[in-house]
Amino acid sequence: MDISPELIALSRRRAELDGVADRIQFLAADLLQEPPAANTFDLILCSAVLHHVDYRVVLPVLRDCLKPGGKIVIGEPTAMSPLLAKIRRLLPVEQDVSPDERQFSRADVAAIAGAFDRPQVTYFNLTSRLIRFLPMGFNLEMAPAATRGAVVFLMTLDSWLAKLPFLRRYYGAVTITGTKVA
Repeated sequence: MDISPELIALSRRRAELDGVADRIQFLAADLLQEPPAANTFDLILCSAVLHHVDYRVVLPVLRDCLKPGGKIVIGEPTAMSPLLAKIRRLLPVEQDVSPDERQFSRADVAAIAGAFDRPQVTYFNLTSRLIRFLPMGFNLEMAPAATRGAVVFLMTLDSWLAKLPFLRRYYGAVTITGTKVA
């Protein structure tokens, strides 16, 4: 489900290419205007969506349409460090920001995780933020071998550093997974 018919068309095409189109239903609709029936979905993936909407309104709808035993995976940007926010504003890096979006705080992450049963919160994108400064860092298929190696190194370093809770405020993204028990 997505509000964008163009993204639904891309998703359908991806499902066809992956040979799973017969097992997936697609719906172009506004979740709040046309909420799905209760207990509809086994899995919900929200990738960088909730920071564009009032998640306090959207989360109850998502929980309601999730089947008992179903899972939700939410990936969102975070901004928990005023220092890093200030540095980001000073860097000559494109900041693709739409007027309605915001990065989540620690309180936002806790509220989202609290909306589901058995939540797990994983922070990432600390040293891997530097990928944007590598030649072709976001296009790994076409990037030189040195860039690909640097990306793997930065992501591996992130996973090691994520074990240190005091660094969470410096991470740029979070994944929240949860279930619906009943």
